Parts: sequence; C-alpha cells; structure tokens
Amino acid sequence: MTIALVTGGSKVLSLSNGKVGINTTDPDTAGYSYAEDLVILGGNSASDGAGITIACNGKTYAVLAFGDAADNNIGEIYYSHSDNSSRIQAISAINIDYLSFFC
Repeated sequence: MTIALVTGGSKVLSLSNGKVGINTTDPDTAGYSYAEDLVILGGNSASDGAGITIACNGKTYAVLAFGDAADNNIGEIYYSHSDNSSRIQAISAINIDYLSFFC
C-alpha cells in the first residue's frame, strides 16, 4: 500500500511498504539498496542539491544514532553546540573528534 502527498501535481512525500520517500514516488528504486528506508531525492535540475537539517532550538546537542536489536545507539554522529565540536563514535569509543582534529 502506498500513501502519497501530492502538491501542484507532483508527489512530494510517499509512504510505501514501510519506507519514506521525499520528492520521489518510489523509495525502493530511488535509494541505495541498503539504505532506502528514508530517501530524500534532490531537486529537479543539476544545480539543485539535497540536504537534511537538524535544528536544535536551544538544545545543547544534535545526534544521528545508528543501532540494532542489541544496542540502539552503537554508533553515532554527534554535534555539541556548547563547544561547536563534532565526533563520530562507534561501540562507545570516540573514533574521530573534529574539534581536536582540525584545531
């Protein structure tokens, strides 16, 4: 079953077989086969881009977590607003700390 939001004759949001597509009618075919659960298709011209914004509204951090059945945040990309640092972490160990890496 597919549920779609259409505006101006174009499908802008599609929910299909448990997958979400933004600016695409079929997340299964628009995304990489191992990562098609959420697909954001960029603009319609070569000069358009695609992006995701995590706006924290005064919170101290933003995080994109990766998990599995055993651990819901076994890996993460973390950004701290208090010191403007970023880090990539896996298995509870910091693998790359961008503040110390670039400063």
